Amino acid sequence: MEEKIEKRFKIVIIGDATTGKTNIIKKYAENDFNKEYTTTMGVLFFQKLVDINGKKIHLDIWDTSGQERFKSLLKIYAKDANCLLFVYDITNKLTFDHIDNWINFIKETIQIPYIALIGNKLDLNTKRKV
Repeated sequence: MEEKIEKRFKIVIIGDATTGKTNIIKKYAENDFNKEYTTTMGVLFFQKLVDINGKKIHLDIWDTSGQERFKSLLKIYAKDANCLLFVYDITNKLTFDHIDNWINFIKETIQIPYIALIGNKLDLNTKRKV
């Protein structure tokens, strides 16, 4: 018997290249972590079914590239999102400084839904710059 899905949410993760966006998603959605860096080209898509208070919630998680050449596609992927997750690398202050640019870029065309700011790479806390 197929489980009844109560709600579906679209989540888009945004930030500079090398901030670890893909690893955040892979760890959450697939319980996988890759220490080797691989560049996301365009977008990756993940799904996860979660149970919240007995209700089945389906998460569609979109991992966007932080490279400038893919930036124009971001507005397409962010459209109709329920939540945007902005990620920076705690060891690289420039990635934190760029968060406002990412938010303003998105605000040009869509109304921003719920957002969260995520400082990533806490395992490198001794190299923290933010």
